[in-house]
Amino acid sequence: GLRSALVQLPLGDITSGQMRAVARMSRQFGNGTMRPTNDQNIVLPCIPEAALPALHGALVESDLANPDVGTVNDVVSCPGMDYCSLAITRSMGMAERIRAHLLEDDTEENDGFAARLGRFGIKISGCPNSCGQHHIGDIGLTGHSVTGEDGVQRPYYSILVGGSVGEGRGRVGTRLGRYPEEDAPAAVAALARHYA
Repeated sequence: GLRSALVQLPLGDITSGQMRAVARMSRQFGNGTMRPTNDQNIVLPCIPEAALPALHGALVESDLANPDVGTVNDVVSCPGMDYCSLAITRSMGMAERIRAHLLEDDTEENDGFAARLGRFGIKISGCPNSCGQHHIGDIGLTGHSVTGEDGVQRPYYSILVGGSVGEGRGRVGTRLGRYPEEDAPAAVAALARHYA
């Protein structure tokens, strides 16, 4: 039978060489097509079941065989200030800092935090335009700026919890509060640990 392979491509870190490798894999193992998902992953459709082990080997060689698609370690973010003129915060950098906090918990001694938690989405938007779909994440962050008592604007994130999407279960997350940019990764990691 034919299968579709879901390949996690962390867009902030993907190299042009890795992207070319995925294109080669889609031609070598599938029908030459790739499809982006709304969670910033790529699907390689029409992969013969017998070719899946070889495809996995090629993904390992290209450093793209991440097993964490759809888990707490698969943080979705919009491009943020690094690439978008509308953004207020650097959401891709925030995604990396959140991953770093969460990976501290994802050890063998801890029975694999991501595996224990299961499907769990963290989504970040660098502004209220919602390109990172923060409102439908299990944990969502929205970037904005707050003017302090000293008159200086600083980046903050509103944190939402409990969002979801799907037939019969669509829900916009509930806002917990807002946190300075430097405190948000620890707050998100604490929420995920509490949920687990």
